[in-house]
Amino acid sequence: MKIPTKIRYGLRFLLDVAQHGDQGVVTLREASRRQDISQKYLWQVVAPLKSAGLITSERGKDGGFRLARDPGDVTIRDVYTAIEGDCALVGCLSGPETCPRHEHCEVRDVWDEISQGLGDLMNGITLKIILERERKRRTAQGPDYNI
Repeated sequence: MKIPTKIRYGLRFLLDVAQHGDQGVVTLREASRRQDISQKYLWQVVAPLKSAGLITSERGKDGGFRLARDPGDVTIRDVYTAIEGDCALVGCLSGPETCPRHEHCEVRDVWDEISQGLGDLMNGITLKIILERERKRRTAQGPDYNI
C-alpha cells in the first residue's frame, strides 16, 4: 500500500504549522520553502485540511495558518480522511453495492480486518508524537543534525 503524495505533504504541512505556530501564523510561502513543496501544490492540500477543521486561516497582510486543535489531538487518520476520505483498503468495505460478490466474498473480512488495524494504528499516532520522536532523534544526532 502506498500513501498518496497529498497525504504525505498534508502531514508535513501540519507538522510545520505545529512546529512554528508558537511564533504566530504560518504562511504558505514559509511552509513551502521549509518543506520544499510548491505553493501551488500546497494549496491543494490546505483546502481539505481547512474544511476538515484541522487548521484555521487568518486573511490579510499578516495572515497565515494555525492548527485548529492541539497537536496531541490530530492523528494521522485525521489527515488521511481529510484529504482522501475513507481509508478502507478496498471499495466494497465502504460501499458493498460496488461489488456483486460482496455477500459471498471469501476475503472481504480479511480486507476489513486489515483496514481496521491500519485505521487503529493511524489513530494512535498524533502530530505531537511525531514531533517528540523527531526531537529525540535530533538530540541523539547531536548539535550539527539538520532536518
